[in-house]
Amino acid sequence: DLSNKTISGVLAKDVVMATQYNDKVLYLNNKNEVKILQENSDDIIVSTFDEGQKINILASGYVDSNYLTITVDDKMYIYLGDYPDSNHELDDMKLILEKSIGFVPDTLSVEGFDELIMARAGRKIAVFDAEPDKFSTFEVASNQIFFVDNYMIGAIADGKLIVSDFDGTNARTLTSATGTAFITKNNKWMYYLFSDNGKTIINREQIID
Repeated sequence: DLSNKTISGVLAKDVVMATQYNDKVLYLNNKNEVKILQENSDDIIVSTFDEGQKINILASGYVDSNYLTITVDDKMYIYLGDYPDSNHELDDMKLILEKSIGFVPDTLSVEGFDELIMARAGRKIAVFDAEPDKFSTFEVASNQIFFVDNYMIGAIADGKLIVSDFDGTNARTLTSATGTAFITKNNKWMYYLFSDNGKTIINREQIID
């Protein structure tokens, strides 16, 4: 690009998934290798897994700490510390969680102001809370789930909005709904989708302390 004096090009091939935190970009390739992208040298191999194993990766951070989450089939590993580089390997990170979660996750995500690391497959959820180092597994009411606020999960089941805390506790039915709900940042209003005679509308309810 002559105007901006930049060069664009392919940095990695055969990428299955990628994740990023701060200046680090990690990716999984079709050889089941987890690597860290390096622009001026060979990419760093973090770990290599057997062909056929289901791998997910997630780079995240909380309170000035780096986390690396890797799921291998139904097992979840969470590492804390500096990401591998030319002088440090994955084993130099602190393994703070090694759990069999009872299912093979489809996705990994970070939620709740980056405090919650969540693995999910359909209705099944495993969540690690970085603040008290608490781990939970549970099932929600349906596959149609979302975060209502930073720490409360919502699910639509049988035309009802069912919410629970992020660890699956305190489940309760709030209202009739057919789609995503969310609470405003000032905690004064809850919006949610509702089907009325075949048309989708947005309802709003006031939250009263």
